[in-house]
Amino acid sequence: MKKTKGKGGGDEPQQPPVRMLFIPANSSATALFQTLNDNEGQALMFETEGDTLTTTFRSEHGNYSDGLRKAFHHEPITYNRRKDREYVEITMPRLSVLLSGTPRQVGALIPDAENGLFSRFLFYNLPLRPVWNDVFAGNDDDTLDSRFLRLGGRFFQFYTRLLKAGPLRFTLTVEQQVEFNRFFGNLQEQGLQCKGPDMLASVRRLGLTAYRICMVFSALRLMDYEGDAPLPATLCCRDDDFHTTLLMIQVLLRHTEAAYESLQAEASHTSHPASVSQGNTSEKRRQALLQMLPPEFDRALYQDKAHEAGIPTRTADRYLIELCNQGRLKKEGHGVYAKK
Repeated sequence: MKKTKGKGGGDEPQQPPVRMLFIPANSSATALFQTLNDNEGQALMFETEGDTLTTTFRSEHGNYSDGLRKAFHHEPITYNRRKDREYVEITMPRLSVLLSGTPRQVGALIPDAENGLFSRFLFYNLPLRPVWNDVFAGNDDDTLDSRFLRLGGRFFQFYTRLLKAGPLRFTLTVEQQVEFNRFFGNLQEQGLQCKGPDMLASVRRLGLTAYRICMVFSALRLMDYEGDAPLPATLCCRDDDFHTTLLMIQVLLRHTEAAYESLQAEASHTSHPASVSQGNTSEKRRQALLQMLPPEFDRALYQDKAHEAGIPTRTADRYLIELCNQGRLKKEGHGVYAKK
């Protein structure tokens, strides 16, 4: 039996959501936001090489730094899908990102502390230990994979129990609130005096991080509730958990300061006269190319003008991305750009 085109057809079936807990850093901005939306705003990103995210940010469609900044505060992420002319709003994104790499990879990903992305990350530098570990220690039948599977199963049961319990309210005691304000007030004053205003954002967001760690510690205490015992509707942080959190923050602040100093040192190095001369040359070429273009243009015209200016294709592509990231150009559509 032959199928007749255009007859007897129904509505096109709706594409099912893409369910995945881990989102690769090597994703376009639209793909990341769409997957995050399909997963009800919840996802993890884990990369053993921080350069993966750096490379993605430098690509034409991969800079989703604004999405990471918004997700830290659970602020709405909105975008339009051209395919169905659909407006999408992720009302409360919850995205956790874990990256490992060398200190120089931090500078490549986050050029300076003024970038809001710096203050949204926690930094921890593992010092080199010149000790050879016994690589055969603990060589038994119980593998790391099996251990993590058991832990995963245990925490999934706990997670399911929390969902059934419904919303929980978390509080600090009045004494803890007073100590919290005094602690971070002192940290802010010290940071301002020693490092300058660029460190203020990091100190203030460490305050939010501290509150979240207290919440996690208090929630984990609920795992001690046996069987079907009802969970309390309000969680109040224990003093030992509260002070453990403040100790952790002191350590994290030191590592943040070290990362900040590293960025400052790199900025000072790149401000060497020879580097400034090279940077000025690049900026002049970008500006000259921008002046050769009409208020609105497509990619083909852009490449033609770049060729006239003697700029190689790959360099011109890099200039295009940089001009968009700087806000001097705006992408109006597929391959279409406009000056701002």
